[in-house]
Amino acid sequence: TEIGSTSTGTRTYGVTWSPDGRFIAVINRNDYTLQIFRFKGMSNPILVGSTNIGNYLSAISWSPDGKFIAVTNSGSATLQIYKFTGAGNPTSVGSISTLSVNYSAKWSPDGRFISVVTAANRLYIFRFTGSGNPILVNYTGTNSGTSNAVWSPFANFIAVVNATSNDLQIF
Repeated sequence: TEIGSTSTGTRTYGVTWSPDGRFIAVINRNDYTLQIFRFKGMSNPILVGSTNIGNYLSAISWSPDGKFIAVTNSGSATLQIYKFTGAGNPTSVGSISTLSVNYSAKWSPDGRFISVVTAANRLYIFRFTGSGNPILVNYTGTNSGTSNAVWSPFANFIAVVNATSNDLQIF
């Protein structure tokens, strides 16, 4: 049963809940925006902040502590980190090149790392310390067609799925 809705922009491409469930972040490819909506459990979500972050936005993930939002921008081949304090517009705190079109971005459960899967069949791992640019820790090749990754509950493994080779890889 639908309990609320709101307009988000043009070509909404990704959505993520804040860990406390009070906010929803949305990326729009054609409007080049990251939007934050407040949701009180009933009625329509209310826009509380928005910022222009570039074209061809491809993935979004909220950090486990609720302070940061990771967004991949395939237009500029970057991983971008934004801070959100609970009110106002999200603010940029760092960015790093991923050298390719991005398919996914996921925070590790402990909030220390972000995985990014790219069209170049690579799995990148970045460290984020809470300020400044993310730091590349490692990368590895994946099978052709890798499209998504997920961290294990204790952040010691990453599973990726491959749409072309139809397999699951564990790193």
